[in-house]
Amino acid sequence: MADASAWARQGTAPDSTGFIRAGSGTPVLFIHGVGMNAAIWQPQIDGLSAKYHVVAVDLRSQGDSDKPADGNYPERRSRDVEELMQSLQLKDVTTVAWSMAVPESLTYVNQFGTERLRALVLVDGFVALDPKDSQMQAAFAGMLKQAQLDRPKWTGAFVRSMYRKPQSEEAR
Repeated sequence: MADASAWARQGTAPDSTGFIRAGSGTPVLFIHGVGMNAAIWQPQIDGLSAKYHVVAVDLRSQGDSDKPADGNYPERRSRDVEELMQSLQLKDVTTVAWSMAVPESLTYVNQFGTERLRALVLVDGFVALDPKDSQMQAAFAGMLKQAQLDRPKWTGAFVRSMYRKPQSEEAR
């Protein structure tokens, strides 16, 4: 794995969206899930940047992006992604969306279409919640409430739940 300094954070776009950028060639944009940041994509950045122009975004209120009290909803974050792609002049982009970024990427397509996109890869997320499934709706609402009440505690438990093998204290 490459040293993190090899793909040091590039700072922020004009709208204060943080991102990591490495390599050159056809662009691949990585969008993380809730409670994560662009650095979660380090193995993919390391593996693909020799052949591709890899960009990993810090969504609004996460990572190195601004932490405003407002705008934390899919349509605004989709606009942030569009503004980042405009700022970096990205076209023909393969977008890889993970977890909660899946429905947000679909919101992006609804808002801005597919003109900038070459492909959209949806990883481990849901496309839509079934409004008839009240149990799923309640579980999702409860998860979001816990995240709002104590984000650090919720994020730690959420991230640990993603791994089959328990993570060491150093990894936390």
